[in-house]
Amino acid sequence: MNRDWVKSSNRIAPAYVAGIKEFINVAKQSLDRKRLTTCPCHNCFNSRSHSIDVIRAHLITKGIDTSYVRWVYHGEEESDDEGAGNEEFENDEFDGLRAGLHDAFGNQYFDIGDTTEFLTNQQPMAEKSHYEKLYEALDTPLFVGCHTSSVLTFVVKLMNIKVMNKWSDGSFEMLLKLLREVLPQSNNCPQSYYET
Repeated sequence: MNRDWVKSSNRIAPAYVAGIKEFINVAKQSLDRKRLTTCPCHNCFNSRSHSIDVIRAHLITKGIDTSYVRWVYHGEEESDDEGAGNEEFENDEFDGLRAGLHDAFGNQYFDIGDTTEFLTNQQPMAEKSHYEKLYEALDTPLFVGCHTSSVLTFVVKLMNIKVMNKWSDGSFEMLLKLLREVLPQSNNCPQSYYET
């Protein structure tokens, strides 16, 4: 299925409107008891549930999250064969997280000219910045040989599930322990809720 329309900034373009209709038809299949489902707009990012009418309005006025091209929160299956043999992570998903990191922290690196005079007698930085840790997690595979998920995307998805289902910290810790046991031994799954 072609989902290029999610990247369109023209929310009245026929392709975008047709894409919203396609999404709404899929989303109707994932309504809960209260007739709500998660909203993939730029403000909600599948972390808030709304009625179909509110979601439709959000998608028109706020736009859809451009990284949400596989509608897994709305009943669409993740395909195992997509990206088979691909040595890189799925770009769309990581591009969205990378863009979010840039939005949150800005561009941390810029050219300040020759710095050799500053580098003499410099002590190494004791700890990486929060920004550097997030970027490292974005570029670190969940386990050796995993080409579909980085540590950061895995943690973001887990935290979304925790919040959406109102899990306690204790139940989340139990899930992390189980995941560390069943994933390959050299996995990078967080060991605790605090570490996430």
